[in-house]
Amino acid sequence: KEPGFVCFAGGTPPFTHNGDPNFSGQLVLDEADYFDLFTPGADRRYRGESSSFYLYIDDAQAELARRFPDAKLLIVLRDPIDRIWSSFNYLRRLGGEPLETLDAALDAEPQRIADHWEPLFHYVAESRYSEQLTRLYQRFDRSQVHVAVLERLQDDGPAEMARIFTWLGIDPDADVGVEVRHNSAG
Repeated sequence: KEPGFVCFAGGTPPFTHNGDPNFSGQLVLDEADYFDLFTPGADRRYRGESSSFYLYIDDAQAELARRFPDAKLLIVLRDPIDRIWSSFNYLRRLGGEPLETLDAALDAEPQRIADHWEPLFHYVAESRYSEQLTRLYQRFDRSQVHVAVLERLQDDGPAEMARIFTWLGIDPDADVGVEVRHNSAG
């Protein structure tokens, strides 16, 4: 999950504070290792991966455009307030968020960004989807990008998946088992 390759390809994440001990362990920084992730699906029309920071980190967007200029990008956005609360509560559960209140964490956010804290601590900045999509549309044609909303996927998965499949050129009636929820802790 979330190899983060295009964020940090060949390098080390430049963060001075990492609140998620699982984050670094799931990163795939070596190019050969990254492409090996797709070997099991080599016979498939579409293969992909998911890394939440690709939209937020400008260098990741640039790297995506450089390495995969013809890619189709499925962006799933969550209600920004729900995303902020979820990230804050997740980091609190892990013991990575040292501040006890969200208000205090939001007040600290500008300094954390300046100090290169992991993007999960960029509660508001990471939720500014319009800015991120504007940058993305400067690098990719809009026809290559489909924006879905998490709450719609949760409320009416089959209909939302049909829209995504239509965009991909896949039979919109294909059954993919959207009843199973993954990573539903918050």
